[in-house]
Amino acid sequence: MRIRQNRNPELEHQQNHEKRAKTTQLTAAHYMSRFRWLIVLSLSFVLVTIVLVYPRIERLTSYRRLILNPHATSRLAIQPNSMYPQPVPDTQLIDTFYSQFQVPAGFFTSLDARKTWLKLQNANGDSVLLTQLHYETHFSADGNYTFHRQSLNEQARTSWQVLLMPEDEYAEHWALIAAKIAIPYADQDVSTFHTSTTKGIIRFGSTTTYPHVVSMVVWDISRPISQEIIITIADPELRHSTVETIASSYRFTIDAIPPVDIQQQLASEASRSFRRHID
Repeated sequence: MRIRQNRNPELEHQQNHEKRAKTTQLTAAHYMSRFRWLIVLSLSFVLVTIVLVYPRIERLTSYRRLILNPHATSRLAIQPNSMYPQPVPDTQLIDTFYSQFQVPAGFFTSLDARKTWLKLQNANGDSVLLTQLHYETHFSADGNYTFHRQSLNEQARTSWQVLLMPEDEYAEHWALIAAKIAIPYADQDVSTFHTSTTKGIIRFGSTTTYPHVVSMVVWDISRPISQEIIITIADPELRHSTVETIASSYRFTIDAIPPVDIQQQLASEASRSFRRHID
């Protein structure tokens, strides 16, 4: 005989309500946990994006500032030419006691020593300035010659290319493009040349800031010696013939760069020797 149990509707209702409340609490806790996790992921994504993207934006800002400066456009547009320099028929030998080269005869009247520098000039202010001997290898082992040759052909990149470049590739590009833009005597033309003893890069000045200036950097073919020669001549035809004559004849007569004090002595002796020959 079964004993009939009396059901208590109020008790069942209370139990069902407690079950639903517990289920609701678990569901809410689950969604809150997922929500917090999504917030953490979102914040992490934003933080990572800032860390990764901000330096690239800074990079792009600096790069745009570099290539949009007033002188950059004309210098970036220049493509180097190959020059095959030819001397003028009538020349005069200049001996610096570390190098020898020819210039058009009868044009320059004095050779003045300025510490390690020498200045060949005339009464009109036309001059050939020979700077201190040097040989730097920071960018390429051949006295930076290869680096400067590469910089002449370097072209500006798009914003997207700059943003997406790996660090090492961007650093190399920045160095090359900055070198191309930074040289002041390069708004008009750039030429390269080779002779049996030297190789070099000739940069012709702008038509406004440096209308009469040519910068020639000469490297010895086989020895660690280089020198910059700055030529300032008002007459265009004479300026060009002087550049070609020097480039075609320049040769170093020493095997290595001497100490600064020896360079000063050589410059002084070259100046005195020139005066003796002129007098």
